Amino acid sequence: MGAIEYPACGGIREREERIVALLFLDTADINEVRQAAAWGILDGVTTNPTLMMRAGTADLKAVTLEIAEIVRGPVSAEVISTDAQGMIAEAREILDWSEHVFVKIPCTVEGLKAMREISRWPNGRINATLIFSPIQAYLVAKAGATYASIFVGRMDDAGLV
Repeated sequence: MGAIEYPACGGIREREERIVALLFLDTADINEVRQAAAWGILDGVTTNPTLMMRAGTADLKAVTLEIAEIVRGPVSAEVISTDAQGMIAEAREILDWSEHVFVKIPCTVEGLKAMREISRWPNGRINATLIFSPIQAYLVAKAGATYASIFVGRMDDAGLV
């Protein structure tokens, strides 16, 4: 199987000279993933430790790999470390799980440091999270994130969209 190419930061890709937004489901519930995948419009899935607990699992790797098998596209697994070195160590493990798995890193100062390092790796697939403003989206793009998970509802509440 050849290398999989994912779009640049922001979750937008060009298709036949059109810009198409990608649809990601934010869940760790396997049944929700199966249902959305059956619709034929699901591009990927993001998860986090809270969603894993709500789904009743503590096995991040097993659930992430099961979701990746269903989606056959980008699936993000979030780090729990708060310092750059811890995030980098977790990313090394997470990114080895599957070519479909991305490491989800928060948009914090430490997260930006980690993203910059991870983005230099051949398998440095990053989904930046906790983005509440356009400037944060810009910063994660500069740091090398592949995707930016933007909290549009919060931006809308602040009058930014």
